[in-house]
Parts: sequence; structure tokens; C-alpha cells
Amino acid sequence: MKSRLQSAAAASLLCLLAIAPCSAAEVFVNNRQGNDAFDGHAGEIISATRGPVRSITRGLSLCKPGDILHLANTGVPYRSPISLTGDRFRGLGPLPFVLRGHGAILDGSQPIPLQRWTRLDPTLWRFTPNRKGYYLLFADGDTKLERVETPPGRESDLKPNQWTVRNGSIYLGTDRLVEPAQLNLRIAGRTTGLTLYDVENVVVENLIIRHWRIDGVNLHDLCRGVTLRNVVSEENGRAGIFVGGSSSANLQNVTANKNGAYSVLVRERGGIRIDSEDNISPKPVVEK
Repeated sequence: MKSRLQSAAAASLLCLLAIAPCSAAEVFVNNRQGNDAFDGHAGEIISATRGPVRSITRGLSLCKPGDILHLANTGVPYRSPISLTGDRFRGLGPLPFVLRGHGAILDGSQPIPLQRWTRLDPTLWRFTPNRKGYYLLFADGDTKLERVETPPGRESDLKPNQWTVRNGSIYLGTDRLVEPAQLNLRIAGRTTGLTLYDVENVVVENLIIRHWRIDGVNLHDLCRGVTLRNVVSEENGRAGIFVGGSSSANLQNVTANKNGAYSVLVRERGGIRIDSEDNISPKPVVEK
């Protein structure tokens, strides 16, 4: 009887392994050519119903365990955050759930309307963001901005294209005849680029994540077997990569620099394994 039960169990396992690869699918997102009315199961438009979807939200809604979600690199940044939470975004047997960016950019910056700026004198402007805590100011194009520290009450000492933060407001220095609208200014306004929670056996690869108010990547808790491969997370308000709770992450050829406070921040019982720190600056911080 025991031998018969073992044979039946072995047969069931082989059956599961045989069908698992067939049950995984590929979902395609293209923010230029896609349409959320398409089925999302082709990278190119094939018919009136078959082709890539346009939004990340729609793409995520089509995913199942073990699937591959493709973000087409169209040259246009994706602006919506990505949240991988729960059973639907786990691996399926030996197959990981994969988010494949193909070099696409996930950008959390938002434009600042001119009316939100207050002119304090001919070369000094003030903008007060709705959300406080972390501040990053950018300019589209070739204009380079520099964040500096000024003594309290000396914001007028800012030189053109220098900015500072005081009491929850951003102060910007400009040339006398330049208004902020001419600089095409943006702020890191959206909260977090990629959030993972309660997932297992996940691979994120070939994705650029930048300009998010807090973290580029946040492994909030209960994330096991997560691999970040060829991921760039830069110019985010707090950390390029945050690993918290009981999460663990494997970082392979990851770039994390120019972030507000941390390149990689690990808290509580979280853990990381990094193949190389050559492109991670400053060094990762572990807070227990």
C-alpha cells in the first residue's frame, strides 16, 4: 500500500512539473503602441484584439504566477508605480515571476506649474511641495541644478541654478530674466517606483528606476528569493533600494547612486547579497 501511495504521489509531482511551464505566459506593455483593449499576449499589434497593452496597471492585472511581464523600451518613460504584492506575483514551481524592463525607464518625477512658484526677488523663487520629507528638483534638457546648504535667512545668496530646502519649501536661484517655467522643472513627486510585498521567487531585470520621492525599489516585507539584475536605481529621495522586514534580495550588476540619503538601506531582519559594489555609492547601510 505504501509503495502504491508513493508511486501515485510521484506521478502527481511529475504531472505538475510537466504542466507548470505550459501554464506560464508572457504579458507585454508598450506605452506608445499599446492599447488596454488588447489581450496583452503579443509584443506587436497582430489584430484588432491581439497586441500589447498600454498601461502597467492593465499589464499587472493580466499576470499570473510564473509569468513574464515585459515593458517595452519605447524611449518614453513609464510614469506609474509598480506594485508586486501577494500570490499572483510569485514564481510557479521552478519558474520565477519575471519583470523584464528591456532598459525602459520608470520615472516618478512630476512637472511643477509656474503658478506654484512665488517670486521673492528678481533672482529668487520659492515652491512649497504638498508632501514633505524628501526633496529632489530636476530640470529637463541640458540644465544642471545644484543642491546647496545655505545659512537660515540667506536663501538670497543662491546662485543661478542652485537650490536649497528650508522649512518645507524649495528655494531656487535664477538669472534675473529667467523664470522657472523656462527651465522645465520637475520634482520627485510620486512615492516609490517598485514595491514588493509578500512575494517569492521574483526576478526584476534591465530596468532603470529614478526620480521617486522616497525609494526607487522597496522590498517592504515577506519578500523571499527576489533577484534584481541589471537594475539601475538612481536620483531617488531616500534610497535607491530598501530591504525591510524579513525580506531578502540578491543584487546582480545593480547600480544605485546619486540617491538622497542611501544607495541601499537594509532594516530590521532584512538581508542582501551583492555580487559587486562597484556601482553602489555610498556603501550599503544595514540598520538592525
